[in-house]
Amino acid sequence: MVTKKVLLFSVDLVDLTYTWSVEHRLQQGVKGTQPSRRRSTSTVIKPNGTIYIFGGRVELDLGSPTLQLYNDLYEFHTILLSWNQISAPNAPSPRCHSTAALLPNGKIIYIGGVSQDAAGSQTDLINMTKIQIFDTISISWSTHTASSSVLIQPRVGHSAVLTSDNNSIIIMGGTSSYQLNQTTVYLKLLKLDVSSEPYLYSELNPSGTNPPPPLSYHSTNIYSDYMIITFGYYHYYFYLCLSY
Repeated sequence: MVTKKVLLFSVDLVDLTYTWSVEHRLQQGVKGTQPSRRRSTSTVIKPNGTIYIFGGRVELDLGSPTLQLYNDLYEFHTILLSWNQISAPNAPSPRCHSTAALLPNGKIIYIGGVSQDAAGSQTDLINMTKIQIFDTISISWSTHTASSSVLIQPRVGHSAVLTSDNNSIIIMGGTSSYQLNQTTVYLKLLKLDVSSEPYLYSELNPSGTNPPPPLSYHSTNIYSDYMIITFGYYHYYFYLCLSY
């Protein structure tokens, strides 16, 4: 969530010490104009410490009388402590809940989520094959249509991580509704091959006797050749909770 304060937290992996640097860093002054308050943004960070924040939404929980989605893009320089709104042609429609994956060539891949034509209007799930790409080098937007031989249900609350060989994005889980009635989507585990164009989807069917349950709004991270899955909504359990 983007708020009116910038909280900075660092971890020294050598001495295993934790440092809060909120007041000290804020006293130095955060420059530029930051985004308006919002949540459900699509966010990545480059190795140079630049954070890219795209889209998001506001509604009653953030003080807005109507549901409004955004399609603006901001960068925050964590070293310089400065905000910058990026203006680039061909920006996608306002959207939220899209995943963002950063490729080594500086391109950010945005997948799924929901979009909106105008503030207050209904939202629509985004076709998973319609991929938005922002090039952080050329500062430009483009749209890519991925190929798929399987039917992929549109979704929110999914995860997407780049594999360690930088050739594929693994997409897991999600729901076709972001209201209380969480619904399992299919296919549940996908691979998007980004090593060449057109990008290509395929279904993953891992071996093993203990697969993860249907999840949404979970976290995934890549460590070596392992994808680590944590937290999220377990859909079957979610329904059980609603029945009591």
